Amino acid sequence: YPETRDIPVIMLTARDSKRDQKQLVAAGATACLVKPFTPDKCVVTVERVLAEKRLEAFKRGAETYFGRTAFRVVEQRALSGDTSVRAQRCLVSILFSDICGFTTIAADMEPMEVIKMLNEYFDVLGPLIRQEGGDIDKFIGDAIMAVFERKPELEPPAVRATRAALAMQEAMTDFQPWREPRLRTRIGVNTGHVVRGDLGSRERREITVIGDAVNRANRYESAAPPGGVMVSQSTYDDLPGGTDAEPIRGIQLKGVAEPVTGWVIRSLPARSS
Repeated sequence: YPETRDIPVIMLTARDSKRDQKQLVAAGATACLVKPFTPDKCVVTVERVLAEKRLEAFKRGAETYFGRTAFRVVEQRALSGDTSVRAQRCLVSILFSDICGFTTIAADMEPMEVIKMLNEYFDVLGPLIRQEGGDIDKFIGDAIMAVFERKPELEPPAVRATRAALAMQEAMTDFQPWREPRLRTRIGVNTGHVVRGDLGSRERREITVIGDAVNRANRYESAAPPGGVMVSQSTYDDLPGGTDAEPIRGIQLKGVAEPVTGWVIRSLPARSS
């Protein structure tokens, strides 16, 4: 049951073989106390189990706040004792989403109502990003920035990011149906090289990505139609044949000298089995 599955269970048993104890753990025991045992051994076992549960809870909480990729990096460095600053160049797809007219919407709401609405909004959209193997890099007000890296067992980053974006827009059709006017989201996806690494001071760092590809992803989101998904040419080039898309030419992105072409994506072909 969900309400009891995280409660640790210590089995008291006279069966002292390693095979027996492995079977007890496989059956759901957190630890085993073999009889006869001393009170001190019982106390030590209980304290160890409780410490392990506290560590598991901390890891879950830390992953929620830091993001999966950043947490794994921090954990690996803590275990190895490595505190050096690292950075690497990698090819990724970056997704930006933003609520249309959020500033105006929030101005008519109480602060706690804004927080409640955003948390509900992120709870709906966040899992759709993770389902496609993306990592939420950060929340910026009402915006989501997510990074999709190449993973051998999954589709290319551009495909997964676009699938996530389409799923997010589909989910918005059922989000807060009572609200008038309905919330609408713009989503942009860009694919390019970035630098992933440590950024910050000695007191406060974050694992993030920076570079022109990130800035352009944000610009494509701003250029996307309300309720739509716009991807860059570099992203579109990685999408499979049969993608239903409309080119929008001559888009002037902020900070970019030459006009670009964006693609409004309506649908992708079914995922290959």
